[in-house]
Amino acid sequence: MVEVLNGSGRPGLARVATRVLRSQGLDVVYLGNGPAVDSTTVYVRRGDEDAGTRVRRALAQGRLTSA
Repeated sequence: MVEVLNGSGRPGLARVATRVLRSQGLDVVYLGNGPAVDSTTVYVRRGDEDAGTRVRRALAQGRLTSA
């Protein structure tokens, strides 16, 4: 399960990322706005980091962090 938060301040980016991730077969369960950030970060909150790697690859950017 994936949650997409847009912290860029540019409207619509969470929706674009959601479409990309779903087209790669990932289950996006929530999208919305998040706190302001300056780069893409993929947080793995629980489970296998391979899922986070799939998200990062689908977006073709970002760094992977275990939370």
